[in-house]
Amino acid sequence: MAKVTGTLLSMSARGQIAKSLVIKRVRGQATVAQRYAYPGSVHTITVSPAQAAQRAHYGALVQGWRDLSLSDQAAWNVAAKRLHMSGWNLYVRSTHAPHDPYWANVESLLHFDSASGSSAIVDAAGAVWTNPTPALLSSVQSVFGGTSLQTTGSAGIGNTVATTSTWMANDWTWEGRVYSTDAASHAAVWFAGTAAIDYVGIMQYTGVWWVDQAATGSTGIPVQSNQWLTLGLQNKANTLEFYIDGVLRFSVSTLGISNAATIQSLGNFYDISIFDGPFTGYIDETRLTIGVARLTDGYTVAASEFPSQ
Repeated sequence: MAKVTGTLLSMSARGQIAKSLVIKRVRGQATVAQRYAYPGSVHTITVSPAQAAQRAHYGALVQGWRDLSLSDQAAWNVAAKRLHMSGWNLYVRSTHAPHDPYWANVESLLHFDSASGSSAIVDAAGAVWTNPTPALLSSVQSVFGGTSLQTTGSAGIGNTVATTSTWMANDWTWEGRVYSTDAASHAAVWFAGTAAIDYVGIMQYTGVWWVDQAATGSTGIPVQSNQWLTLGLQNKANTLEFYIDGVLRFSVSTLGISNAATIQSLGNFYDISIFDGPFTGYIDETRLTIGVARLTDGYTVAASEFPSQ
């Protein structure tokens, strides 16, 4: 039955027609008509299992935030302020962060996210680093988080790898962001080993990149200065592979490396007395994975920090 006041389809019409059409005026605008909404029919759109899981997960995040005490929420807000975001957003990013399928193999993970001028080296994987000079975090250059490790040519940090004494002889992967300000210097970006005949690393020498102790370690690739590069070095089935910005640029036999000293360093030849090779520039977002060769030619460079879980 039609229940319409005013002339049908006129500007003054109001009401509904047989539960099929509703005629009304909205916010003073012209008369509009819409289909009748049956009880129980609103918001009944079928969602996929993935959508349902996402809604449930987000709902759990909201409830988790609400369950925090006011002091805990305030602590999140303080931590998030330097990242120019809200405490809620940082909470979601940290709780909803992507997971690393090889997290159990991550030996060290450095984000270098702290106050500019700090000498504190915080490793998300729990590795302990020495910082004798010290090298300081700087906001002058960074890829993520607003700060990076600045090595001034006389500073570097070192770590004793705890996983296994023969890790260098097996598959492993080192990744990092590097900004060189002195391409001509003899310097080590990342270095592993303590004996002159048994070490690997990413080094710059006479303006080109080197990757191991042998004469075959020269890649012949010029060092590009004053720009961020994504560098990767891995041992894959006894072949050393060197990557720049996701592209495999050089490979060479590892010559049976089996160093048992376990030292790794950033920004210098740590514990190598025959070289004096401090790196001048900035280093950000580094990761060492033991037992896994992660990289493949043409891989997509990460657009955010490495997962910390």
